[in-house]
Amino acid sequence: MIIPNRVWFSLTGFCNNACEWCYRSGSEIPEFLDTEFALRAISTLSICGTKKCTIIGGEPTLHNNYKTIIDSAAEKMSSCVFVTNGRLLSFGFPDDWLTNKKIHVVVSLHGVDSEHYESNTGSKKGFEEATSTIRYLFYF
Repeated sequence: MIIPNRVWFSLTGFCNNACEWCYRSGSEIPEFLDTEFALRAISTLSICGTKKCTIIGGEPTLHNNYKTIIDSAAEKMSSCVFVTNGRLLSFGFPDDWLTNKKIHVVVSLHGVDSEHYESNTGSKKGFEEATSTIRYLFYF
């Protein structure tokens, strides 16, 4: 039997940015991955031997249960990479993630300053929100 070493879960096609270059443009799935399905899949895959998980979107923090899904993946697998634009995490970051060595947060920064970020994403506050999240991660 062939077991994947890493699996990817796209929690949603929705995003709070409107990036010009986004590969999802025109292919957004206008719904959220079912939480119970994701938890069952993580459990089954880990029992079968899958070691690593990557969580993406659109923007995965738009999913109401993203933390539950990531916590489950980190509990059952050796590594969970979480790819986000970081904007919604600037309002509150799960503190228990900061001490969990299995969770790896990747923040995509889509500009070198506020003006550049806005021209790329359409978000006026996105640069400040994303850099706030990055600073929080850096100083912890």
